Amino acid sequence: MDSGPKALELLKDEHIDIIVTDMRMPMMSGAELLKEVRKLYPHINRIILSGHADQEILIKSTQVAHQYIAKPIDSKKFIHILERAADFIGTLTNRGMISLVSKVESMPSPPENVQQVLNIINDETSSIKDVSEVVSKDMGMTSNLLKIVNSAFFGIPRRIAEAKDAIAFLGLDILKALVLSDHLFAVFDFKKLKGFSCSMLWEHCLQSAFIAKTLIKTHSEDQKEIDNTFIAGMLHDVGKLVLGYTLTEEFEKIIQISQAENRAIYKVEMERLGFTHAEVGTYFIGLWGMSQQLIEAIRFHHSPQSALETGDKVVIAILLADYFEHQFNVIHPDYDQPHIDMGLLDDLGLLDYFKNCQKIAEDYFTQNKEG
Repeated sequence: MDSGPKALELLKDEHIDIIVTDMRMPMMSGAELLKEVRKLYPHINRIILSGHADQEILIKSTQVAHQYIAKPIDSKKFIHILERAADFIGTLTNRGMISLVSKVESMPSPPENVQQVLNIINDETSSIKDVSEVVSKDMGMTSNLLKIVNSAFFGIPRRIAEAKDAIAFLGLDILKALVLSDHLFAVFDFKKLKGFSCSMLWEHCLQSAFIAKTLIKTHSEDQKEIDNTFIAGMLHDVGKLVLGYTLTEEFEKIIQISQAENRAIYKVEMERLGFTHAEVGTYFIGLWGMSQQLIEAIRFHHSPQSALETGDKVVIAILLADYFEHQFNVIHPDYDQPHIDMGLLDDLGLLDYFKNCQKIAEDYFTQNKEG
């Protein structure tokens, strides 16, 4: 299609799962087109193309696109992005969940400073210096970044005082996860949602991320796998934030039932909604263009058999980290703890691996409590 109006006409007659548009088009901009698509066909995965000259316009249009691709882009990489999006859509089976969540008019979008950092990180031509210059201009972001990197979680022997050193230490992938999760937890601060604490959920995600990273470092030297594990740990419960935002009253009831009956939230979610926060998180992570490995890690963090049968180190690390975090950091003594079948672990030849990971996690919690 060579214009937005023609694309909208086509959508009336054709079922489309993914739409890709350039920012600059005749008659209506790409952002204007995607705004209409979001309103009329909220289930469609919306991707926008933009050159560097469009950066300021792009920042203002982040509410209408799930992800953006900077131009110029290699054709093979472009095809890979589309194939990944198509594969992700093909794995979604709960159409009710997609329909319900996608009806939200708009999720809170990152403010300009956050979006600018994310855009620079996504640009493969950017360097740590480029990212540092943007982060350093934001006192709040710099303060939060230094607070996290200097926390006991990282165990750095010397204190890091500048954003550029923190970013060099963390790497851009982990920085992206921290910036994105910090933003999400800020905008989803449900002060009126009874029984729900964003700060406690943030602590759980951060703890899970570090446990998972500790686990995988004992079994892998692949830095990409290690970074992906931390990112998945930080984002594995993002579905709870989305449910609290989109279904506030129902999610409050779910929390109340969970606490009154001492049952895991995901079990109550499945009974009342027909899907869980893990599926909702998978949906949004997929729309953001995250890798299949991250998608499966989030999707299966409450599904031991599915996670273990993938054989993927990152997916298994997130499952176990979430399990051990609940086991060793019990919020309520009667809370329905996650369960992993030891017989299944034995059948898959993973029982010794599990016991080794359990010891590592136990040592991790002991050291952090002592620290």
